Amino acid sequence: MSGTYNSPVLYYKPQGSEDSQHNLDCSDFCIIIMNDIQRYAVMKFAQKFVCIDGTHGTNPYNFELTTLMVSDDFGEGIAVAYMISNRMDTTTYKIFFNCIKTALGKNITTDTFMSDITETFYNGWTAVMGPVPNRLFCSWHIDRAWRTNLGKISSLEKRKEVYKCLKFIQSTLKVDIFNRRFVEFLTQLENDSDTVKFYEYLTKNYSSNTKSWAYCYRKELLINTNMYLESMHRIIKYEYLEGKKVKRLDKSIHNLMRYTRDKQVERLIKITKGKRTDRLTAINSSHKVATNSKFDIESVEGSDEFKKWTIKNTTNTKTYTVTEKTINVCCMLSCQLCKICYHSYSCTCLDYFIKSNICQHIHYLCITQVTNEVPSTSTNSDIREELEYSFSIYVHIKNRGILQNYRTY
Repeated sequence: MSGTYNSPVLYYKPQGSEDSQHNLDCSDFCIIIMNDIQRYAVMKFAQKFVCIDGTHGTNPYNFELTTLMVSDDFGEGIAVAYMISNRMDTTTYKIFFNCIKTALGKNITTDTFMSDITETFYNGWTAVMGPVPNRLFCSWHIDRAWRTNLGKISSLEKRKEVYKCLKFIQSTLKVDIFNRRFVEFLTQLENDSDTVKFYEYLTKNYSSNTKSWAYCYRKELLINTNMYLESMHRIIKYEYLEGKKVKRLDKSIHNLMRYTRDKQVERLIKITKGKRTDRLTAINSSHKVATNSKFDIESVEGSDEFKKWTIKNTTNTKTYTVTEKTINVCCMLSCQLCKICYHSYSCTCLDYFIKSNICQHIHYLCITQVTNEVPSTSTNSDIREELEYSFSIYVHIKNRGILQNYRTY
């Protein structure tokens, strides 16, 4: 059955009834939830990045909670739709995505799709929404899979060394160097009888899809979802579900909607009162480090419009390249002292490319070499639009008596 306007339930199929249209039988259960503010968030933020993941162990019925997420203008994750179902296959994921597509009235066109290392999520997405330029595996899932399969190696010391080497290769930022290191690493694993089983696992599952997990292929995508998924899973399971399986499914859904409401209110506070986020804290920390650092700016090159600097660390031989990208401050991930945002400059260091932070090299350049006096592109109109829309939704919910369903017991 379809959800009506302002109903967060987009689809509901209980056990004991069939849905031949969607190929669900009597034993299948499925409910899909997305409220109006979540719809607004999808429309506003999904163009750059979407992430989907499943959470087990939130109820005793063997149902899985599937969550679709986007990244907001603070670089933080927003859960924009949920599905609870006993089936975890492409069929149910196609239902999930089709319901979202119908609710929005159009396809979601995104630059990057991130999920676990299986193909079920991605196959369902492409069948409904179309292909995506960047298909990435979540680093959190990859790391967990690698740690689990390191048990194929008998020696504990070799496990530690293999894991350390693998993470080092994964974080290599130059494609040619990554390819060379990965081939050499696989050869070493193959030639050692204790690591040959792990070699077979790594070759089978990761040698043909390096573009989905190597950091050199996700540079400047502004994606670091480890914190998104781990934080959301931990909060839902331990704060809203009290660290245990909730016996009543309606209680689980109620707690899930409480979490959604609280995160939406938290966002409104951030955009109105300037609440400090983890990403802004990291930016400010990098600025403080830069003020106590010493780098040599060895050369300045580039076009007349945008400049490029080569910055060398005085304590070692590492050299980084900082490139000017835009003269405007265009997002909320900004440094007020340097008068720049994340998109103002790029750097070849790991902190910028993978952690999506304004690194100490960019801060140092702005402190010592650059005077940023250009006006920023204001986001006040966007903020005002979001506040007015959110307020109108809450007023409508209150007037219809729906707010009672969101109250804490």
